[in-house]
Amino acid sequence: MVGDTQKAMKDIASHSLEELVAEKVRGFIKAMAGANQTGLYHMLLAEFERPLIAITLEETRGNQVAAARLLGINRNTLRKKIGELGIKVARRRGRPPRIDVDAAESSKLGESAG
Repeated sequence: MVGDTQKAMKDIASHSLEELVAEKVRGFIKAMAGANQTGLYHMLLAEFERPLIAITLEETRGNQVAAARLLGINRNTLRKKIGELGIKVARRRGRPPRIDVDAAESSKLGESAG
């Protein structure tokens, strides 16, 4: 079990982010090609943007100004993306905010991407 974990960690470390993304995208496109799916570009962008923004918000403890700065985008653009992608930022007094991705909103993105 420990050996498997160490092997997986080495595999991840030996690949660039671009290679990891390319592998996942390749598999996704192969699976979707047979389903006569359209609008893959916007669907895949949303699938990448959602965790990118949510994790950045987690790391900045919900501070949207800091998250926008880290991402290199305008705060208003970040706020728009948060809404479009169904990311919920719940403020909690004295504790880090809770970042949720609304699954219902996520499924709407896939439907409207075409």
